[in-house]
Amino acid sequence: MAIKKYIFVTGGVCSSLGKGITAASIGVLLKNAGYKVNMMKIDPYLNVDAGTMSPYQHGEVFVTIDGMETDLDLGNYERFVQIETTKANSLTTGQVYQAVIEAERKGDYLGKTVQVIPHITDEIKRRIKSVDEGKNSDIIIVELGGTVGDIESLPFLEAVRQFSIEMGRNNVKFAHLTLVPTIKGSGEIKTKPTQHSVKELMSMGIQPDFLFCRTEKMLPPSVKSKLALFCNIEEESIFSAYDVKDSVYEVPLAFHEQNADKIILEKLGLPYKKPDLTKWKKMVEIIKNTKETVTIALVGKYVNLEDTYKSVDAALIHGGIANKVKVKIEKIDAEHFEAEDFEDGILKSCSVDFFEYNILSKASEKDRELLEDLYEKNISTNFCTLVENITEEEKNFLKSFYKNISYKGIIHSGIDGILIPGGFGNRGIEGKIKTINYAREKKIPIFGICLGMQCMIIEFARNKCGINNAHSREFEPTTNDPVIELLSNLKGISYMGGTMRKGAQKIKIKSGTLAHEVYGKEEIMERHRHRYEVNPEYIETFKKNGLTISGSSENGLVEIIEIKDHPWFLGCQFHPEFQSSPIDSHPLFTSFINGAIKYKESKK
Repeated sequence: MAIKKYIFVTGGVCSSLGKGITAASIGVLLKNAGYKVNMMKIDPYLNVDAGTMSPYQHGEVFVTIDGMETDLDLGNYERFVQIETTKANSLTTGQVYQAVIEAERKGDYLGKTVQVIPHITDEIKRRIKSVDEGKNSDIIIVELGGTVGDIESLPFLEAVRQFSIEMGRNNVKFAHLTLVPTIKGSGEIKTKPTQHSVKELMSMGIQPDFLFCRTEKMLPPSVKSKLALFCNIEEESIFSAYDVKDSVYEVPLAFHEQNADKIILEKLGLPYKKPDLTKWKKMVEIIKNTKETVTIALVGKYVNLEDTYKSVDAALIHGGIANKVKVKIEKIDAEHFEAEDFEDGILKSCSVDFFEYNILSKASEKDRELLEDLYEKNISTNFCTLVENITEEEKNFLKSFYKNISYKGIIHSGIDGILIPGGFGNRGIEGKIKTINYAREKKIPIFGICLGMQCMIIEFARNKCGINNAHSREFEPTTNDPVIELLSNLKGISYMGGTMRKGAQKIKIKSGTLAHEVYGKEEIMERHRHRYEVNPEYIETFKKNGLTISGSSENGLVEIIEIKDHPWFLGCQFHPEFQSSPIDSHPLFTSFINGAIKYKESKK
């Protein structure tokens, strides 16, 4: 196809409506209709990339095959549309201004006054055009982050307005995702926020071609008719992005049922081809109809945030789909497990936060007073301990109380598998190491990713090799036994941004191992994001004590570890979650969930 078609997805009223899911769902339909689709995410923040941003600020950092640290929506694109993204698929304000300023310093503007228009907008347009270089896609879907009306989004909206004129309105279409709330008391569906959002977009010279309305239920014809009238959009181009029941993977099917793909293709001037959604429908049916469940404990640092472990959560679900089971994920704060001592039906110690929000919150007013008397809280250390020399009556009260609230420990007998995800920083490390020791000794399937694998190494060194003070240089810079060491090429580098070992790296798999059984091949490519590695000076000691190095990089770095006297114990330095999709689960997650199923069956 000679002329590329573009769809720009904008958002209005408020953030977090699901622009990424909407864009990816459109991509699913168009790709399965036989068109070659590419995706792009524009983020209006000044950071050059998402690599140095806190999960509290931005959720997960997704890593592309060429090592770009990006917004988590690129993960949605890869999972849904099954494309492979690169640094070209992610654009930020920081990148744009950095390029323009560098060009100005080199004298590329020949003495001109450098301004937002045309220099910044020209750079934005150049990046949009270059996203598909060498790929020959038919349709490029570009998601604009933020909300219409945000100051930081204005240059991008102006740039895409210009872009639509330059490329021709027949080749560029705008899809606007907005909120259509329902007032709980009256049950009224309110269109005014959407009207104002579209009005704001039109004031910038952009007329939406399609309206995707986030709503609780399918919009009635009367509401669509009203939106069409006040938003200057054909009624047939207004779609309900309603709350799906079981899985986000139902969204493409919901759009297809409303003929979104047909209408979008017609507006783009492309022939309509009915999408082949056979595999997608089968996958959704498995999610909706599967009865068997396994419970996976995800022990991490940022467990109270929904988006922090987005790709890991998704990959676990994919592993469940491949094994035809539902995966229930219990997120456990590593610090809480570190502080917990639960023995003989009595909680002897825990963190203050856990005591407040998970114990006292379940107690009656009378029981609460007794519990407050029986535990001492140290706010400065976030530690709560049972007082000494309690009476038999008090012991019986505690046993009865914990039984009544069904408390069986943070990692309880209902857990079928444990996953330790990646991360940075010292907080919660000892809790993760304690978790690994518990899983190793209790023979519970456990999967460590990146930092999770490094914690497996520390635990193994301490408890199987007798290296009592084993630690990582990241957390104990002066340790005498640094079983985890800074990558040699990073020593002396103080910059945080863009300095890690990132992107796809080749890994050699050792035959006769669990890793080889899982992958079924001797060489793989996986994505990385780390600064520290297993210290090679300790590898022989680990091997002598029963650790198997089942995967190594071309230059000898430890990539995969496992132990033989355990049903499923594996750690990897890379991030397999970034290469999993609901249609094609990553083999490690498929195998891990299968191990959890077998462990659950063994408990019966």
